[in-house]
Amino acid sequence: MKLPSDLSGQNLATVLCRAWGYVKVNQVGSHIILQTQAPTPHRIAIAAHKALRIDTLNGILKDVANHKDVHMQAILDSLSEGSVATANLPRSLRVSGPVMPGFLPTGLKCFRRSFSA
Repeated sequence: MKLPSDLSGQNLATVLCRAWGYVKVNQVGSHIILQTQAPTPHRIAIAAHKALRIDTLNGILKDVANHKDVHMQAILDSLSEGSVATANLPRSLRVSGPVMPGFLPTGLKCFRRSFSA
């Protein structure tokens, strides 16, 4: 399996949000913090660099694959698809509705919403 060498951290974060049920919860400097509640709570940090190093990308993909109990190739396939759909995910991995208050459902966009009280 060949990893893409030109994948940016922002693009990886977007794909993980749209296809794998992650939500952007914070950004500290150049690191994007993503979190999911399905199947159990899990947090990862992704460097928001123009191109992720192969070892960094490999580590992130392994971490997500282990947590979601899927093969790394399934995540790579979702990276290569133009439009990411969650219909191919097992029912146990699909997220319906917002994961956390203040965030859009994972199927829409991956960014933090600010609410005025």
